[in-house]
Amino acid sequence: MKVEVEVIFKELIKPSSPTPNHLHHYNLSLLDHLTPQLNNSMVYFFAANGVSNQFINTTLNASNHLKKTLSQALTHYYPLAGRFVDKAFIECNDEGALYLEDKVRCKLNDAVDTG
Repeated sequence: MKVEVEVIFKELIKPSSPTPNHLHHYNLSLLDHLTPQLNNSMVYFFAANGVSNQFINTTLNASNHLKKTLSQALTHYYPLAGRFVDKAFIECNDEGALYLEDKVRCKLNDAVDTG
């Protein structure tokens, strides 16, 4: 099975409102230092059987909704929009969280098959 992946959209999503000045420096706890670094990516799959204008509009609306709600969520989870500094703390500078949209050329069953 050959899987072709094409990045069709890439953007840093910033919080919908700025992080207050007194919260710009987020110190990591001892547990944070002892826990291995994990990448908690989320992947959503949408089938494109018989792609039509309605599907494209629905996908565009879903994408815009995801970006808007991510921006709103980052206001409350502000460290996720920041950057690590010397593995000691997070500078909550509102740089944003990476949002990607990809097009995968294979059958959906092949992409999610755990067999």
